[in-house]
Amino acid sequence: MSTSILDEHYKVHIVDDESIYREILKDILSDGRFELSESSTGKQCLQYLANNTPDIILLDINMPCMDGYEVCKKIKEDSRFKDTPVLFLTAHETPAAIEKGYEVGACDYIIKPFKPSVVKGRVYNRVSSKAAASRKAEVLEIASGKLSI
Repeated sequence: MSTSILDEHYKVHIVDDESIYREILKDILSDGRFELSESSTGKQCLQYLANNTPDIILLDINMPCMDGYEVCKKIKEDSRFKDTPVLFLTAHETPAAIEKGYEVGACDYIIKPFKPSVVKGRVYNRVSSKAAASRKAEVLEIASGKLSI
């Protein structure tokens, strides 16, 4: 029997300096399919990632001390997270801001204020795409005879 995204559980790490946005996102994603964690600063996020590997990261751009661009760049420099989707949370949707986000490794944007359906849809889309790519890689590895037990 195959599993679907509805049967799987994913780790989501939320990074935003404003607690209200973290609470809203946790409420939106609290349907039992996600294990939610949070950080209020970029530094705290990087410390969390030293010992944890979320399936997706929701990252605010405008934070004090270390903005989301810098955090995303550092995340993507770590080979463990090269395939981990980073979705930026922002109120700024200028072409320059969006381009900069893609340059540092973000895969998508969620514009504040956000609609719950947009958040869920984008998160589900990214984690299911990542899971499908991972399953495909496993099948190819088995098919090529490189299975390790």
